[in-house]
Amino acid sequence: MQSEPSTKKRKGIGKWIAVALCVFLLIGGFVTVIGVIFITTMQESLAPFQYTETPGDVEWAITATGEKLIPAKYIPIYKAAGQKYGVPWNLLAAIHAQETSFSTDLRMSSAGAVGAMQFEPCAWIGWDYYKNECDSKGDLKPGVNIDITDPRNIHGGQGLDVNRDGKADPYDPVDAINAAAKRLAADYKRTGKDWFAQGGPVWRYNPSMKYVSDVERKFHEFAQPLFTAQATAPAEGKMGELINEAKKLIGVTKYVFGANDFPYKLDCSSFTMNLYKRVFGIDIGRDTLTQVTKGVPVERNELKPGDLVFFRGTYRPGVSHVGIYIGGGEFINNQGTGQDVQIDQLNQGYWDSHYYTARRVVK
Repeated sequence: MQSEPSTKKRKGIGKWIAVALCVFLLIGGFVTVIGVIFITTMQESLAPFQYTETPGDVEWAITATGEKLIPAKYIPIYKAAGQKYGVPWNLLAAIHAQETSFSTDLRMSSAGAVGAMQFEPCAWIGWDYYKNECDSKGDLKPGVNIDITDPRNIHGGQGLDVNRDGKADPYDPVDAINAAAKRLAADYKRTGKDWFAQGGPVWRYNPSMKYVSDVERKFHEFAQPLFTAQATAPAEGKMGELINEAKKLIGVTKYVFGANDFPYKLDCSSFTMNLYKRVFGIDIGRDTLTQVTKGVPVERNELKPGDLVFFRGTYRPGVSHVGIYIGGGEFINNQGTGQDVQIDQLNQGYWDSHYYTARRVVK
């Protein structure tokens, strides 16, 4: 008879546990909903400051020099290979010009490289696979007879038969240019470095900084960036903040080539990079070669405060210096002249004669 009250007590406790569980679930669900709303709201509020760029979104427009120097028959090949592998087409043109003068000089190089884009025979067919048949330069040893144009003989090499004519021919511009594009793209991904950096893709193609400099000069002579993905960020009130922050660095920041120690030691491009990152939350890239592809091009007579202005030939061929336009024909920049961060006249003297282009990253 003592079991009945005990059973009722347990049932009462179970009822309250069930009620407490329901309340807990309701509160948990409410908190979850609030959290989702909060996160969504924050994402929407931050969305204007998000910056995205997809590979290959830069369009390089041929210059008058490019039209004059590059044989027209090769341009579609450069562009197709560049689009396929994510390599600027004018980089392929520059290497083709540098290596064999657009296939007009197909002599074997002193290093034993052959073909339109100058590949070592063993690199073309697969150095590791044929290590016993190859010498230290990458040429086949005397007495070794391997048809390097036969696709069946390529084992891990860089050779390609792109036009499907049954030959992977380094002397065929289509095969060679595509092979070069594939190689450059792989090195770009592997090294994580700019195309023209020491240790980067062009340097790995031919490890000589003079070679890199010559290719870079042709790269800029042949084409200029026309359009790339654009960052969208509300500019109201922000441009003034950008310029004020830049002016605060006068007398504080020292110019040190290659440095990125904000705010004390910077070069020209880390100066602009840090300011855009801190004010707008936008990554415009570390060097001038990257920054000159950001945003959209701006005519010189249409400059607005906050636009990036670029100069060429200041210490190397091609684009080599960057600053921020502040209005009134003036720009602020960090330069290695002993004066560090300063305001200069855009349309006078040295800077007028070295002006290259301008880009609007924020509108």
